Amino acid sequence: MERFFKPKSIAPSTCSGSSSSRQNECDIDFNNLERDIGKIIRMKDYPSNIQDEVRRAYLQRPCKRTTYEFPYTLHAKKKRRFVVSWFEEHDWLEYSISKDAAFCLHCDLFKINFSQLGSNAFTRVGFKKWKNARECFDKHVGPIGSFHNKAREAASYLMNQKTHIEVVVIKQLENECMKYRLCLNASIHCTKFLLQQGLPFRGHDESDTSNNRGNYLELLQFLADHDEKIKEVVLENASGNLKLIAPSIQKDIVNSCAFETIKAIMKEVKESKFFSIMVDESHDISTKEQMAVILRYVDNKGQVIERFVGVQHITETTSTLVAVAKKNSDVGAFFTLTNSLVNVVGCSCKRCDALREKQQENLMKAIENDCLEMGQGLNQETSLKCARDTWWNSHYGALISLIIMFSSVVDVLDMIVEDCYNDSAGEAKSCNRFSGEDIFRYEYH
Repeated sequence: MERFFKPKSIAPSTCSGSSSSRQNECDIDFNNLERDIGKIIRMKDYPSNIQDEVRRAYLQRPCKRTTYEFPYTLHAKKKRRFVVSWFEEHDWLEYSISKDAAFCLHCDLFKINFSQLGSNAFTRVGFKKWKNARECFDKHVGPIGSFHNKAREAASYLMNQKTHIEVVVIKQLENECMKYRLCLNASIHCTKFLLQQGLPFRGHDESDTSNNRGNYLELLQFLADHDEKIKEVVLENASGNLKLIAPSIQKDIVNSCAFETIKAIMKEVKESKFFSIMVDESHDISTKEQMAVILRYVDNKGQVIERFVGVQHITETTSTLVAVAKKNSDVGAFFTLTNSLVNVVGCSCKRCDALREKQQENLMKAIENDCLEMGQGLNQETSLKCARDTWWNSHYGALISLIIMFSSVVDVLDMIVEDCYNDSAGEAKSCNRFSGEDIFRYEYH
């Protein structure tokens, strides 16, 4: 590639110029600047980022030669010189000993900021016509809007930082940032409280005329009613596009809280010596499969901590232990019949009451016949349990509850079959037929 493209060389003058500029910027001592206005460096030769500092240093310590013996010069066959009283008449006036000339401090410092028509008598060259000095001074000042008055105004703004436009803008931005931060903190406090209590955010009617606008808005209003500073920056007192009450904003704050919570949990897990991950299936009210993830670990104090990480919707559960076991046809048919039996018997309050009564009757008979097994945790009131698709322990619990209440379940199935007007009579008869077989009994016992 070097045969076709030659490396671009950098001019030495450019490098030396930039390095000298950086060096000058570092070596400038604002307390020891050149005091003779005829010898000072022009403003355009200073780096742009420190020009205002240089101007401010000259304006803070103007050089008035009040004790200097001004020399005489010959003008129109008459000796004339600079008059000290001119300093009192014109505060912008300065005298250069090296050039024996008068200068305008404001115009000399701010000349690069404005376009000026005319000579450089009061800036670079200097004024020496002492005969008509006062007339020339007034002419230099000129009317409103002249270059001199613009330079004087710029000097006033630079020295008076409270009214300087940059300072005003910065203060306004700082004030707006403080208001925004206060409004955001109030919204975060409301979000953290609702998340900690497990309460919903939204309300049915969130309009201004609603009596109950939802937990989030009502809690934010509560904070505003008890804190005047918060009241000034939230809800109706906030900017039109900065209320932080939109549903999307609430979700963003919730996601941020979740991120920080997970981050804190992961930090504790990394510091622990032992941890485990528990994954389980859970149905919601819309019958969607959800995978719940829980982290369990031992902290530095030796305590077992369990942290709920989150719930994720899943479309299939083929990788779970239950799904693998059900791939066997006999096991699948067995659990299908078990679930059908539990659904038929426990699908209504009337049948659950009947099952409970039958179980109590069977317990009383066992007590009378002195054949009831006694022990801790036995003979407790229970009910049939449903088996979850991905929760193997739930299948075990369902089988245990069915074994304990098997005779009572058969009695309830007989009752359902006798009630031929019931829609579940056919399914109950089928379950009762299989439950009466010795094979089915053997599988349970």
